Amino acid sequence: MGKIAIIKQTFRELLSQPIIFGVIGIQVVSVLVLIFGVHLIYDQGTLISVKIFGSELEEGVALNLLNSISSLILFFIMLLLVIGSSPIFAEFLRDPFIEIIFTKPISKTNVFLQKFLGVNLFALFDFLIFGSLITFVLIFKTGGAFIINPIVALLCQFLMFLFMSSVAAILGVIFENGTVAIGFNVVLLFLSGYLDSLKRSGILILSQIPYLFPPLQKVMETMGDVIKYSLSNVDIPLIPLVATFIIYSSIYFIVGLILFRRKEI
Repeated sequence: MGKIAIIKQTFRELLSQPIIFGVIGIQVVSVLVLIFGVHLIYDQGTLISVKIFGSELEEGVALNLLNSISSLILFFIMLLLVIGSSPIFAEFLRDPFIEIIFTKPISKTNVFLQKFLGVNLFALFDFLIFGSLITFVLIFKTGGAFIINPIVALLCQFLMFLFMSSVAAILGVIFENGTVAIGFNVVLLFLSGYLDSLKRSGILILSQIPYLFPPLQKVMETMGDVIKYSLSNVDIPLIPLVATFIIYSSIYFIVGLILFRRKEI
């Protein structure tokens, strides 16, 4: 068996899902709309108005509209990716392919790591390709006037996906039921903007729940700021946020790995 056979198999598994094609479809349409439907009008290097499908809007109104649409598109992309990828670990444990894998000299750690990498590398490549296309289009349309790269917004989204995939791995190993993983992550995605409010609930158990998760609300706000100021020179600190998500995701990954290694297959 090749050293990355499970990663390749995971890529094929994801690409075979109609919901993942929905993600790619939304991204393709978004790029085409930006190319053919949005025209940025500059005066001596300053953005003064925006034409959207021929209708000219003032700079402030147009950017608010584009920011709202962009945030909505990214949310739907994230939602579809979560739904499409969350059951991967649970289905893997029930797949006859896993019996073939363990006829080869390969450790459970290697198997779990490759599966986890397969899911996250797929999402990372998707985000990078989509972000790069948006970036190139904006470079062409603005003449390089924008500062904040759209790839940064998608990398913020990837941080959320990385953590949710580690949660899905744990739930998949425990329950071997993809629906449980999907349900939990979808609820977490919708409630991510409200978790911090539990700290002020006054109920001891509820107030501790937010500490089980990385700052999901913060990463969503940061992603929104990156989108909002994509045509402005604004410094948005990302390193502490990235470090926090990596730490949380690593902890959940290790827990999932321990559970997987102890599971009878």
